This record gives sequence, C-alpha cells and structure tokens, in this order.
Amino acid sequence: MARTVADMPMRGSHKAPRTFKEHAHRVKDFLDEYETLLKHNNVTDAAQSCKVIMRYCSHDVREILETLDQTDWDTMKSQIEKIFDAEKPDQRYQKKDLSEFTRKAKVKPMTSMTRVRNYQREFQKIAGWLKKKNHITVAATRRVDSGRRSATTS
Repeated sequence: MARTVADMPMRGSHKAPRTFKEHAHRVKDFLDEYETLLKHNNVTDAAQSCKVIMRYCSHDVREILETLDQTDWDTMKSQIEKIFDAEKPDQRYQKKDLSEFTRKAKVKPMTSMTRVRNYQREFQKIAGWLKKKNHITVAATRRVDSGRRSATTS
C-alpha cells in the first residue's frame, strides 16, 4: 500500500525529526531529515510539503514559517535556510582558534596518555575542520602541531 502525507509521524514520535527550535546548527540536519521523511511517505506535492513541516517546528518557528510562501517547497526551504542562518555552522572555526588552542596547550604538560589523546582529539576537531574547508593546508597543520609537540617534549 502506498504511503501518503497521512502516514507522516506525529511530532515527538520516535520516527519524527526532532522539533526544530531556531538553532542554526540544526537547520540543515532538520531539513535533510524532513526531506527524507517526505520521500519515505511519497509526499511530492510542494504545498503539502510546506504545510506539514509546521508539525515538526516549535511554536515560535511556526509563527515565522506561516509568513512565508507556502506553495513552493524549494523556495520555502531556501527561505528557512536564510532566516535561520543555516550557513553559520560553516563558520565554526578560524585560524586564530587553532593558534589559540595550541598556545594554551603549550603551557600544559602532557603527563599522561589521557592528556595526549584529549589534545589530539581537540586538535583534530579544529584543524580537521579548517583543513576540510580549505582554510589551512596540511603543511600548516603539521607545522602548528609539531610546534606544540616540540614545546612539550623539551
């Protein structure tokens, strides 16, 4: 039996996306989950897609979405991304964050493997993100990291 918009899960159920509450870091994930749900339930009508999304949003978000054009899903989606600053998470770290992290780490002695692993995880999180976004090169990453290691081993 073909699924329809009536088969969309109710807000709060384990099959529904988490309620969207205006957090910029959740916009893209929320919209991806919602579109997956639309596909799973064979919802292809743009107006229905625009209407049903309200079900998965907080009251404050619904008040905003109600003011948008609800006839074209692609238009509404791009408006949601703009209004809720979906690009903000793409500006997570800057080069100065990596420099600041390694500067602070230089004064902390690495006295245990736990501290070494904590440093490596945090360094990877910041440097890996900057590298992935082409804000730094692999060579620059190695230079910064080796500067930290030489300071702690001397």
